[in-house]
Parts: sequence; structure tokens; C-alpha cells
Amino acid sequence: MEERENPNLESATPSYAKNWETLPGKLPPRPDAEIKSDVESALFRDPNVRSYEVNVEVQNGVITLRGTVDDEFARRAAEDDARAVPGCREVRNELQVKSPAR
Repeated sequence: MEERENPNLESATPSYAKNWETLPGKLPPRPDAEIKSDVESALFRDPNVRSYEVNVEVQNGVITLRGTVDDEFARRAAEDDARAVPGCREVRNELQVKSPAR
């Protein structure tokens, strides 16, 4: 018996997966601009971090934090905020802790 291709097979593929090779259960990666916006929002809402002193860059889901923060607690809080954002693959925390005023 000859096998035929099913003409309806392509229409059964979800539209979000047609142009992206996925493994079952995986979603396509989020755009870097969306991730950056979500990280900046999370930092803004966190009372432990002065977000205006933190620069956020995202490339292929890798988040880089640069700038200065008041203490080690704020440095860790900023990293935790970034890591919690959907689409984050890795966080590079390059934040510097301010020197205490003398």
C-alpha cells in the first residue's frame, strides 16, 4: 500500500511553532526588548534597588546588569529580580557596591 502525505498536516501545526524548531513543551524565546522592559519594571518596583542607577542590557536572553548599588543586599536583590523574569537564560551581575561615605 502506498503512503500519501497528509495535506492537512501543516494546518495542524500551531502558528507559533511554524517558523521555530521546538522541542515538545518548549516555547519560542522572548524578544530581548520585552525581557529588558520586564527587568527594568521589576527593578523599579523593588524597594531594595535604586533602579535609576542600574543599566540593563539583554542579548539572546542573557541579562547583564551594570551600574552601582548601595550595598551587597541590593546587588543580590537586583540579580534575583532579573533572574525571575520569563525568558532569562543567564544573569551577568556586574553591579558595583558604592564605597561608604567617609
